[in-house]
Amino acid sequence: MPAAWQGAPSTEVNEIGLVNWWALFGDATLTQLTEEALASNNSIAAAQGRLRSARAALDVAEGARLPTLGARGSAAHQEIVDGLSRDESIDGLYRDGETFNVGIDASWEADLFGKLRGSAEAASASAQGSVASLYDVQRVITADVALNYVNLRDAQARLELAESNLGIQQENLHIAQWRNQAGLGSALDVEQQKTAVAQTTAALPTLRLTIATAIQQIDLLIGKPPGSSTGLLSPNGSLPQPPRIIEIGLPADLLQRRPDVLSAQRNLEAEVIRIGVAQADLYPALRLSGSIDTTSDSVGDLFDASLGNIIAGVTAPIFQGGQIRGRIEQQKGNAETALANYRSAILSALLDVENALQSAKAASEREAALKEAEASALTSLEIAEIRYRVGAVDFQTLLDTQRSVITVQDSRASASAARSTAAIQLFKALGGGWNASASL
Repeated sequence: MPAAWQGAPSTEVNEIGLVNWWALFGDATLTQLTEEALASNNSIAAAQGRLRSARAALDVAEGARLPTLGARGSAAHQEIVDGLSRDESIDGLYRDGETFNVGIDASWEADLFGKLRGSAEAASASAQGSVASLYDVQRVITADVALNYVNLRDAQARLELAESNLGIQQENLHIAQWRNQAGLGSALDVEQQKTAVAQTTAALPTLRLTIATAIQQIDLLIGKPPGSSTGLLSPNGSLPQPPRIIEIGLPADLLQRRPDVLSAQRNLEAEVIRIGVAQADLYPALRLSGSIDTTSDSVGDLFDASLGNIIAGVTAPIFQGGQIRGRIEQQKGNAETALANYRSAILSALLDVENALQSAKAASEREAALKEAEASALTSLEIAEIRYRVGAVDFQTLLDTQRSVITVQDSRASASAARSTAAIQLFKALGGGWNASASL
């Protein structure tokens, strides 16, 4: 693990803030959507089902280490119905009456070479991996909700800007038409402005589609039919602003905070333990079994006499055609795969944080520059419109200024969204969205 990050200085992580990082954006709607996703998302529900299954498998593995005990009982009635009287019998074998039997069976496998213990430990590691996988799904889903929410607010802001600029362009089209009719302009000016109006108008459906798609994606993430949140999200809202400073901690902290890394670690532990389980098949197995039986002609005398037995059996492999050795090698291969996956998970976590840090820095610098450009472009447009009305500049100058304003404003809105997106990606990369102090 590197000692420090390349993209930013390491600072102590605010664990409490990282758990519910979406609250740091100060957007009540985002918080509401995120909490709904945690409660109703189907991917989270599936992960919970896998965790339940893994815990049940652990119970089975632990139960295999304990003795098994079973009870049985029977009652029989025998009656001669033809050929003999009740006092007669055939060779003393058949007699009219009832017979009652009660028995208890017990068995236990002595775990001489740790096979059962290893199976239970591997199941425990797998269950812990399933817990981490559940947390990882929560990490991903909460970030996806926030990212789609930012896309929604970004598209709404850009649509509002486009509609505002369209109004300005339509007003300038009327001016161009008036000047042409008055002999102060030309038909070329009118057609060029019509082209600008048409281009801006053509961008509106795409933005509206982006808005609708974002709402439907959010509905999917919170477990609702597409379009269910239209009433809540259709009114334009402000873009959620990220916190000014995000504490990122040390690179080594990711080993205990990224749930996907923890899941890969637990899976590696389970696969390594299973090597020992496979190796235990090379050695003898000792099994003990016993029973107690009692039989009587009447219930009252059932426990007057009992018969018990105990059996010990040892089995050992002699010739298996290389099957046991093959299973051991197969399990070693599984462990090597799990180790590579663990290393890959660590490297991916480091890459995610570095990329998010660089993106946050670039988005912040770009937004600051575009804000200045937007202010200058708006001032230039105001001057150009005034001078065009009095004939001091030609229409092409006004048209170029309008296009510059539209481009800069759209870019500035995208840069603001990119800064929020980078912050969300950073929280996701740091493993936010679950309590890292939870025991796995």
